[in-house]
Amino acid sequence: MIEYNTIANMKSATGIANGQLAYVKGYFAAGDGGGGMFIYNSTDTQADNKGVIFAPNSGSGRWIRQYEGYMNVEYFGVQKAWDFYGTTDPLFSNSERIQLMIDYAYSKRTGFGDSKSSDMTIYFPTGDYFIDKTITLKDEVRLLGSSSTILTNEKYNYDYMFKLDVGPVTKLRMEDFIINTNQLYTCGGLHIKAAFPTTSDPSGLWHGVFRNITIQNCKGTAIYLEGGEGNTATTSTSNWNLPNQMVVFDNVRAERMTATYPALKLTGQNANYTFLNCEFRNKQGLTLAGTCVEIKSVNSGTSYMERMATNAVSFVNSGGGAYSEYFATIEDSTNITFDTNFFEGLDTCFSIKNSQQIQIFNNRFANAIGSGFLDSGHTSTGNVGSLIAAEGSIINIWNNHITSSGSNTSAIVNQYFITGTGNNNVFNVLNNSFSHPELSKTTGVLQTVSVDVAYAANNTTHGTLHTSSKKLVFATVPASPLSIVSKIDSDICPGETVFIKASGGSIQFLPMNPTSEITGRNIYLNGRASLTINNGQGVTFMKADNVSGNEKCAYHLVSIAN
Repeated sequence: MIEYNTIANMKSATGIANGQLAYVKGYFAAGDGGGGMFIYNSTDTQADNKGVIFAPNSGSGRWIRQYEGYMNVEYFGVQKAWDFYGTTDPLFSNSERIQLMIDYAYSKRTGFGDSKSSDMTIYFPTGDYFIDKTITLKDEVRLLGSSSTILTNEKYNYDYMFKLDVGPVTKLRMEDFIINTNQLYTCGGLHIKAAFPTTSDPSGLWHGVFRNITIQNCKGTAIYLEGGEGNTATTSTSNWNLPNQMVVFDNVRAERMTATYPALKLTGQNANYTFLNCEFRNKQGLTLAGTCVEIKSVNSGTSYMERMATNAVSFVNSGGGAYSEYFATIEDSTNITFDTNFFEGLDTCFSIKNSQQIQIFNNRFANAIGSGFLDSGHTSTGNVGSLIAAEGSIINIWNNHITSSGSNTSAIVNQYFITGTGNNNVFNVLNNSFSHPELSKTTGVLQTVSVDVAYAANNTTHGTLHTSSKKLVFATVPASPLSIVSKIDSDICPGETVFIKASGGSIQFLPMNPTSEITGRNIYLNGRASLTINNGQGVTFMKADNVSGNEKCAYHLVSIAN
């Protein structure tokens, strides 16, 4: 066995026999961790990758590193911060060497889970590593640090420290890192953008895991998850064929430093994400306008296929805020769940537009409406806000506790539990509690509907009341003639109720035949021949199954408020 002090010494050696074994003490210097055992192969022609495969300075053949398990970044000469500027190569790049490692690990797989090698993990020992260029993350490769591994942008001009490779990227893992964007304006931490390779097959990140990661000092978007959004519904090359899906973020913390950029952003097709034990917030000590989490469509189209946004995403045992204007702004999305989280220091916790089935369950909110009763240094809106501001959305709000503290208790007059804008919201609200009863006040929850005038033009024609999924409605009718309703058209389920309040005039409800309804009525009045409510009065119906005649559901009278 031959012994060399450095990789450079090994590469300079001549007259080496095939199969020669060598021990190298270090990469740049003995003991720096980049040495190891090598075997010389006189016929090998693989490209020199500065870590596992080395070409001699003269002659043919290659030195091949012998190792098992993880690839250590020290094998590729990646330098920690205190050694970075001590290298003799003026063009030295940590990022290029890390990318060579990722590319080499990637070359050892055949795709879609079929690996040629036993381990594709790249290990970063404890230390601070300068990232001088964007690094591309690839299929099946795992980056592993330790609790004290820091990756720092040392004043380099690029948009994200890590990006996703094109094509389907599966089983990507990134664990145990502190990512320091170092307050570089517009520089973000992680950009997961689904992109086609040379074909139009479905692409994106599938089955990825990000665990024990902190992204700090961020003046760009800390984490941007960008799925595709299509322009047409027919061509396989449309961007709607680019979903990111089945991805887990576990114990990930991202902070923001400017009002312009969120800590977490999701656009386009992102589905089946879980954020577990995560935190998205302002940097400590900053009060900022804008939002910590942004979820929306970025396409200008109007159809569903054109504006495909995020769906089936859960935030569990997570939280954030820290004196931000919003925690989350959500648009054009479906089935987003917030369960058992803690939110603190927010003017409006959730702004939700044109979204369906947004679940807000079992959470604790502290000073999350107008930043509570705290002083002006903790609010962007002068202590004005609501827990939930909604427009055109269906939202389920259950089992939450809302509390406020501080000395400015007069601010409560401008603080609302729910603020509804427009006439197309549905709020399902149950079992919430408040430290101050006045925090429970709402506005815009009671929605307006009208009797179908095509069927209720006079007092002899029967009308239909369309309530969609709404549970509390104003039924606007003229002062005269009397509006007659014989049918309710609603999306609620059996066992659920709808409260109808007459507004502007009187409504007369006519009953169905409970045994053989054939005229299209579906209202059951418990034996009454009719029921009339006047302006300002209300009535509650419960939906139930019905098996008589043509009508398959019925609305049973529950109570009258007059």
